[in-house]
Amino acid sequence: MINKTQKRGATGAVANDAGSHFQEVLHSVVDFLLIGGMSVADIQAVVAARLLPATEKKSVPGKRGAIANTVGVDTVSALVLHRWYRDEDLLDEQALPIAIRLYGHYPSVEALALSEGSIVPARSIALAMKSSGLIKKVSRGLYAPEARVGTINTLHPVLVEHASKSLVRFLETIQRNTSPDKDKLSLIERFTHIPDLPIEDLRAFQVFSQGHGSSFLAGVDDWLESRRQRGVHRKKKSGLAAGIHVFAYVEKTKQPTKKSRVRAKPA
Repeated sequence: MINKTQKRGATGAVANDAGSHFQEVLHSVVDFLLIGGMSVADIQAVVAARLLPATEKKSVPGKRGAIANTVGVDTVSALVLHRWYRDEDLLDEQALPIAIRLYGHYPSVEALALSEGSIVPARSIALAMKSSGLIKKVSRGLYAPEARVGTINTLHPVLVEHASKSLVRFLETIQRNTSPDKDKLSLIERFTHIPDLPIEDLRAFQVFSQGHGSSFLAGVDDWLESRRQRGVHRKKKSGLAAGIHVFAYVEKTKQPTKKSRVRAKPA
């Protein structure tokens, strides 16, 4: 974090430091796109097309594609799992999700996805949930959720979509919180960080962060779901996409290099 009271002479150093951070962002994005299967030629074409308007005239801040506001496969998949664990018609006597068909009329995964009104075909969403491991086949033609909290452990296209949207949403939150527009309410953007967690405590950190993060998100999820626009109300009123993304991270810190001492030769 930059101290606002720093000396004016340090402006150049701050600018250089910010430039290196921007390079890290671009490197990470390019690496992610390559791992996700995007070709070098496609990446170059997208970057060139995005930079072209900036060379002609000043680009308008915040004017970008609607990727963060589209109801995509990742969002609908989460909504399907949420309903599957809460709708009385989809629960057995032990309040566990019943097995349903993948396609067809309700109850089916396709029907649940269709009810969310995504521009993505409901059948494609059902197939993506199957191929990503969010649902599993339990008997002939019937499927059930793999777990209450859906996780994807491979770089599946659904996960690529989710990660891409998360980056866009995070940057838009930063822009919103630093906007001079006083009518824009700021959103939570906080982090906690230490540079020297002992390696032997990594497992404990994993368990601790997953437990507390899951509890926090469960409460937020219930709050948001209770305020969703349903049926006719969804068509009459305009709504906002809203949510919270929580993730933990670990990274290797650069160890300070030991400066070798050079003895001065006697005159």
